[in-house]
Amino acid sequence: MEVYPKDFCILLASHISYEHRIPFLVECLESLVKQSLSVPIYVSMSFENKELQEKTVLNVESQETILNCPFIKIVCQPKKTPQMIHFQYLLEAIGYKHDWIMFCDDDDTYHEDRSLNFAYQIQQAKQNPVDGCKLIGLYEGVTEKTHREQRQEYWTYCVHKDTIKTFFEKLKGYPAILADKCCDVLFAEYLRRSSPEQYFIQLKKSFYNYRVEDNDTSITGNIQKNKILYEEFQEPPTEDEKRKTYIEKWNKYIKENKGVYIHDVYLRTLVGLDFETILKAEFLQNYELIEEMDSEFIDYLRNWHNEIKTAANSLYDIEI
Repeated sequence: MEVYPKDFCILLASHISYEHRIPFLVECLESLVKQSLSVPIYVSMSFENKELQEKTVLNVESQETILNCPFIKIVCQPKKTPQMIHFQYLLEAIGYKHDWIMFCDDDDTYHEDRSLNFAYQIQQAKQNPVDGCKLIGLYEGVTEKTHREQRQEYWTYCVHKDTIKTFFEKLKGYPAILADKCCDVLFAEYLRRSSPEQYFIQLKKSFYNYRVEDNDTSITGNIQKNKILYEEFQEPPTEDEKRKTYIEKWNKYIKENKGVYIHDVYLRTLVGLDFETILKAEFLQNYELIEEMDSEFIDYLRNWHNEIKTAANSLYDIEI
């Protein structure tokens, strides 16, 4: 069965914040250019500073396999750019000319036959259509659960260009949501909540190498480190003086860790939790102090929740 490489492409978004991550990016790019089925690769990169940009470019260009590859295009953005904005830029730049889009994180790698397997499975499905249904992609799901039962990472997917284009078009009015560092989770949730008349192939084997080291400098790692500080806030005291001091410390903690709560509201909202349930899950035993917390910040979180919920329901075929 013949497959057509130019029907496919790989997108990679990268923001280099630390020098020690540059070799991961180089390793990633080498795995993509060495695929047994050569498909176009589009890379959009941004950097924390000029020095990191220069070191990254030097390291990438020192690898002949990358430098001499005719089907990879790399763009350096002039400022720090969120992941989904990188992807949006690339797709608009190439005019959505490839039918099927694959993804890779900048510190992970592909098995050498990943593109070939994806292309073969897509082509086979196209030759054996399902009555009344439209094929919109494929994902690697190695458990018995489908992605409708258990959300998959965005990079497990190969997605039809029309499905991705709809995602970006519907988020045009929500720039903060699109730019959020967890928008890849929203994208994955959007895919699993597609109409039953649209379907994905489940490939029960992984051809993706996920890097599990170096979590301290990742988004998740930083959030987890901040959450450890929460452990000193156990049960609010009942004595007036102790309670007053406790509330002051608690509000200081919230102020210093606003980003953690903004992050959590984003993730909890996109799966359908209501605002009060989110606050109870976030504040736990300190939820009873809600009336004594920073009201402006609580209002901010409420508005953020409402905005995410509205955007999510505009995206999802199966609403929350």
